[in-house]
Amino acid sequence: MVNFLNVVPALVLATVVAAQTATNTGAPKILRPNGDVWWVAKSQNEIVWDCKDTSRSVFTVLVGNTDVKVQTAPIAIIAEQQNYQCSLTVTQDKANQAAGTGWFVQFANPINNTDVWSTSNTFEIKALGSAYPPQASDSPSGSNSSASGSASGSAASPSGKSAAVGLKSGLGAFGLAALGVAGLFA
Repeated sequence: MVNFLNVVPALVLATVVAAQTATNTGAPKILRPNGDVWWVAKSQNEIVWDCKDTSRSVFTVLVGNTDVKVQTAPIAIIAEQQNYQCSLTVTQDKANQAAGTGWFVQFANPINNTDVWSTSNTFEIKALGSAYPPQASDSPSGSNSSASGSASGSAASPSGKSAAVGLKSGLGAFGLAALGVAGLFA
C-alpha cells in the first residue's frame, strides 16, 4: 500500500524543480566568475555570460553568499543589465563584498528579483592586492589572451544602469520641469 504522506513531498519537490527549470529556459549562462576565476575585493571585477543563446534581453544582476552569516540574501548591484553586452565590469562602488568564499552571481527578473534566471558557480573573493586570475578563453568575443596583475582601488564608469542613478537623474529632470512650469504661473 502506498503511503501518500511520503509521496506528496516528493511530488511537490519534483513540481518545483520542473517549474524552476521551465522558468530558466532561455536564461543566459554565467561563465565568469566561477570556481577557477575569482574576484578581488575593493577592485574592478568582471562578469561574463553567454549572450548568444538566450531569450532574455534585460536582467538584474545580484551578488550573494551561500553563508547567511556573511550575507543573508543576494543584493542587486545592477538594476537593469542589457544582455547584448555579454560582459560587465563591476566597480567597487557597485559591489564591495568582503573577501571570502561561497560568493555567487545571479541574473534575475528585473521586476521580481526572487525570480532567478541564472546562478553562477560559487567563487572566492580574494583580499585587496591579490593577483587577478588569468583570462579564460570563454570570453564572448572569442579572444584567448592571458593576463594577470594586482588589484588597485581605482574606479571606472559603470557599464550597467543603477537603480539609484536612474532615479536620481529621473527626479532631476522632473524637478527642472516642475520649476519651469512653476515659473510660468508666478
